[in-house]
Amino acid sequence: MKKFYSKFFVVSIVCTCFISGHVRSMDADAIALMTNDTTEAQAVNSAKKNQSSVARIDSRAAVPSSTSNSSTKNEFETGIAYYYGEGREQDFSQAFFWLKKAAEHGDANAQYNLGNMFFSGTGTTKDDVQSRYWLEKATKSGHILAAHNLAVLWLKGLGGKQDSAKAAIYLEVAVRGNYAPAKHTLARMLLEGDGVDRDTPRGITLLKEGVAQGNLDSKYDLAYIYFKGEYITKNYSFALKEFESAAKKGHADSQYMTGYMYAKALGTSQNDEKVLYWMRAAGLQGQSKALKFLEIVDPKFLRNMKIEGK
Repeated sequence: MKKFYSKFFVVSIVCTCFISGHVRSMDADAIALMTNDTTEAQAVNSAKKNQSSVARIDSRAAVPSSTSNSSTKNEFETGIAYYYGEGREQDFSQAFFWLKKAAEHGDANAQYNLGNMFFSGTGTTKDDVQSRYWLEKATKSGHILAAHNLAVLWLKGLGGKQDSAKAAIYLEVAVRGNYAPAKHTLARMLLEGDGVDRDTPRGITLLKEGVAQGNLDSKYDLAYIYFKGEYITKNYSFALKEFESAAKKGHADSQYMTGYMYAKALGTSQNDEKVLYWMRAAGLQGQSKALKFLEIVDPKFLRNMKIEGK
């Protein structure tokens, strides 16, 4: 499977855009953003190149202590209280201090959080080697989120060598724990044959499971598959429905693709107002192709964004 990368977005239509209260008509040449050899199949955003969801650390820290030892449990809860500023002033250095104590005393959730803090450099110096060390300890204790994050480090080669096959092993642990982000990452690997044998049916099944669990990255990828028709019969209507559903929940790449499909009348009738609405929404989140579009079609909106510091 190609990595969902593509060239520039193309608007090859004559459209009337409603910009800042004024009607502005443009011909196709005025708003085309293309390379010399762009085709419709290539005219899709490079969302997956920009998107960090594959190999992204889940940094949630507010999970309960996994130990029955009262002293270690108190260390963990003290660390979390400092982390979030609950009942005391927020202090990441103190959070790190107390969570490290709990981690050293065998608390898996403290080990998971410590691994995340080493990864992000929160309360300590960033250290991917230590991040991998503590996440592996938590994973050995059966911590599902730690297994996912450890897979991320193996997948990216952070804190040690890169090994997609090893990453897949840890992702399987997290998938067995029904963790949706792990399903998304493993699905991508199965579809691409990255570190595992290519398994299209299972990859698509995992994406659908992720969608059912509300994972927006899974929804985006499933929509893209139907958009491209690479593994399933092409279905623009279904793709648009899934893109727009994720777009309404704030997924920037889905917002861009929703605008793209309304511009190209794919799975729907052409709708200039929706094109501009979704391109602006994606642009506000820094989506690169949407910003490129806005430079041409709606420069005033882009200038206002910069003035407001968005």
